[in-house]
Parts: sequence; C-alpha cells; structure tokens
Amino acid sequence: MDDHKAAISRLFEQRAFPEGAFYIDKSFAGRKIIVYGAGECCHWACMEVVVGIDGFMPSLVLDRSFKRGDTYEGAPAFSPFDCQPTKDEKRNAIMVICVGKQEYHAEIIGYLKALGLHNIIRLLDVYEVHNPFNQPVELKTNGFKFYLERKARILNCLELFADDQRREIFTRVMQTDMRRKPDPLPERPRNEQYFPKDIKLTRGCSQFVSCGGDTGSTVRLLNEILGKLESIACFEPDPYLFAEFADYRAQNKDKLAQNVVAFPCAVYGKDGQPWSLRVKRVLVDPACVAAIRSIADQEIKEADIIALIDRDQVLHEKLIDGIPIHSYGEIKALRPDVILAAAPETHRADILRTLAMHAGVDVNIVLFDTKHKT
Repeated sequence: MDDHKAAISRLFEQRAFPEGAFYIDKSFAGRKIIVYGAGECCHWACMEVVVGIDGFMPSLVLDRSFKRGDTYEGAPAFSPFDCQPTKDEKRNAIMVICVGKQEYHAEIIGYLKALGLHNIIRLLDVYEVHNPFNQPVELKTNGFKFYLERKARILNCLELFADDQRREIFTRVMQTDMRRKPDPLPERPRNEQYFPKDIKLTRGCSQFVSCGGDTGSTVRLLNEILGKLESIACFEPDPYLFAEFADYRAQNKDKLAQNVVAFPCAVYGKDGQPWSLRVKRVLVDPACVAAIRSIADQEIKEADIIALIDRDQVLHEKLIDGIPIHSYGEIKALRPDVILAAAPETHRADILRTLAMHAGVDVNIVLFDTKHKT
C-alpha cells in the first residue's frame, strides 16, 4: 500500500496539470480529423464521445471494409488503400487510430507515415474518452485545485481496497486524471471483462440485471459459469444490438433462466433526471389493438403522438382515432424523438430490427409491454 500512497502523493506535488496534459479542444480545434478503424472502438468511444460530447466530427473514416462512396455515421469513408491525403492533410490533420487490438498499431502507424501523415495518436491518448460522462462540475471550473482540496480523501481511498490489484487500478486512474494523460490499466482477456477467473461468484445470487446487454455476450458468459438462473433482466439501448439479443434470447431463454426479460432502453435519464415521454414527438408501431391501448396509458398521454407506423400498405394514409398511419420509409421525414414499439412478443425482434434500419441513430426506440406495462 505504501508504494501506491507514495505514487499518488507525488501527483499532488506538481500543483497543476503538467505541460504534456491533453486537452481535446486545443489538439483538435481548427484541424481535420481522420479516423482509422470503424469497429466497436470507433462507434462507442469516438462517435459517442469525441463527436457526441465534444463536437469534433471526423472529416474522413478509413477502414478496410469500406469502398469508394461509402459513409460512416455521416462522414465520408473508404479503404485506407484508397487514401490519398492532400498536402494540408499531411501537414495539419490529426490521425486518430480507433483499433482496439494494440498489436496492430505499429503496422498501421507505419502505413500512415508512408502516406505522409505524421500527426498520429491513438484514441486512448485522448484523455476525454476515459471519463466522458461523470466529470464533476467543480473540476471543470477549479481545474487542478479540485484535487488539491480533496487530497486527504483521495489518499484515504486506498484503505477501502482489499488488495494491491485494486489499489494499482485506483492509482493508475488517479494518474490518468491528475496528469490528463492516460496511464494504461492492467488488461485481461475480453471474455474475462465481467467475470474474471480469479474472482468467484460465491454469494449464491440467482437474479441478475445486465445493464448493457449487448448481443447477449454477458448473459452467455454468465450461463457458462452459473448455469440456469431464476431471473435475468437486460437493458440494451442500441436498437441493432437489441435486435440481435432478442434473437439470442428467443433461442436460449429456456436454458438461461426461468424468467428472462429484455428492454431496448438504458437505465438512466439525461442529467440524472427520470426519462419521460412528456412533450416528445412519438411514433407508435404497429397500428394494432395493443398499440392503441398503449396510447391510453397515463404516461404516454403526455407525449405528442404524431403518427402510427405499420407495414400494411392498405392502412397507409388512413386514420385511427384521428391519428394518421404511415410506412416505415416515412419515419425519418416525420422526425420523431421516440418510437414506441407495442409489438407482440412473437413479432417483436423483427419489428425492432426493421425500426432500427429506418429510424437512424438519433431516435430512441422504446418497447412498451402491454402485459407488464414496461
């Protein structure tokens, strides 16, 4: 423990963020951003944080899966083998490597330098991606003074950890935050991300909640470790991932748990406020009895129901209780904030997948279970 306390104590001696501290606004402002890699790492860290929070849109995305004329989340995209950077891009553009497997980085950097691109950083070098959602307001206003005022509390935190492995992780997190320069955490194999082999689940729990159900990968690992459980509840807000999870659940629910429920939403609200449909522009899918019943729900009455959606062409342009019925192809033109899916379980996965294809990334798709009112 003494080594970790000494390492953190040295951070306070600097009295301010060091000269090499990373600030995304200083590094990216006024420069073109070229991203290499369009996989999971790019979507969650780059597009959700660098674009969604800090507002820096890539001018170009490179990935071997692309061909000329492709786009990635609104940015031009093509193969790195077709990349012909301009003189200005070679001199001024920031090249961000968004490839999770670090063993490929040396080869990628060598290729990019051969193209004449030299301002190359890894996504993990961007400090802002390491704690994008929970920065205290006082830290933004007071800067390094925020840590100085909390020195005793920070050092005392070391007493809370049961072993040096946990203290090592805490120390590296503090070094990342107090230097604004990422310090890599100890790595584990991907399949041990949530269930490390040396940490046994021994409390006899039989009910689990998975926040971020992904495609079912977490639940699959849980099943391999503990077998069939009593209950599992999963939350996954990404409509594409949820559609895949819904398929996995339908095929495996009998062996996963006695009761498996899944919700295509996150478990938090913006700015810590409960999520609500109040004054939101809402589409309801499909135009069926269950959907009409959902509109009568007390919470949904607060929404602005702008239309019903249905695949049946016979219903298009007709009205139900004064509400027009439209096709899936018209969803983007209707500009909804939320799409409320009141689909029966037998068709739920197919309808959610179809909605995800037509809605775009800025629309929340919410499942309304008329049986359980969720």
